[in-house]
Amino acid sequence: MTNASIIIRTFNEAEFLGQTLEIVFKQDFREFEVIIIDSGSTDQTLLIACKYPALIKEIPKETFTYGYALNLGAELANGEFLVFISGHSVPCNRQWLSNLIEPFSDESVVGVCGKQVPHPGAQYSEKLKVERYFDKPKGIMATEDLILSNSNAAIRKKNWEALKFDEIAEAGEDLIWAWTQWKQKKPIYFQPSAAVFHSHNYTWARLTNKLTHDYLSLLRVQSPIIAGYEKLPSLCVHAINALLALKNSLLHFIKTHSINIFNFWDFWRANFILRTVRYQTNQKLLADPEYLTVERSYFNYIK
Repeated sequence: MTNASIIIRTFNEAEFLGQTLEIVFKQDFREFEVIIIDSGSTDQTLLIACKYPALIKEIPKETFTYGYALNLGAELANGEFLVFISGHSVPCNRQWLSNLIEPFSDESVVGVCGKQVPHPGAQYSEKLKVERYFDKPKGIMATEDLILSNSNAAIRKKNWEALKFDEIAEAGEDLIWAWTQWKQKKPIYFQPSAAVFHSHNYTWARLTNKLTHDYLSLLRVQSPIIAGYEKLPSLCVHAINALLALKNSLLHFIKTHSINIFNFWDFWRANFILRTVRYQTNQKLLADPEYLTVERSYFNYIK
């Protein structure tokens, strides 16, 4: 049996896919196969992928959710372990795969989350987010710091067969899976030595969509948090959110002694969008209790 199946999601990944596949096929751990699930790339992604000994499966863009693409890849996989990375997740070294698989020597571990490092030139807010979530010690994660990101993670195939990824959620399928496992007292391991370069430079629209779907997935495992001021008229809520984002930005840059107008704008923007997304999503959830069970959210996800 192929010991590991590396499943790579792609959509217009020409910028980094060549780097990703080049280092993947140079790993010191050799018992693996590569499966690429492409959801309608229009750039050179498929031409790059065809240069490597990978199984390529194409799906229509309109059918894409992360859960569906990953479940399809897992169905095609022969490995004991399912390894998930994005087309723009570039392993940091040739030991990435062996380090990611190593914690499975503990039979109780069902999933392993690897470390992420921001790409050079990443947006300031994105850099802070990546460093915040992936600056963790090695070992089994506690509930309060539980994370699993399919941009760099591995799970046992037998555990996937028992619980497949949520295909309704348009993002956050990894977090939903991890929380469900944790509730069953099945541990998730954080492995900082299995690192990849991974980050984004988001436009306002893409960041809004990303944060919306992340929050929707969080609501599947937690209850919404509704602040008192969010019961005020919409215009008042937006004004308060803008001021709170400004306050957080000022406090952050005063603390770090590194005020830069571009970084300040990006930090404020990310704070404001996050607060606005939470408010708007909570309002939809209050108006429609079935909001999280529909087959597609009311938002059009921009990949």
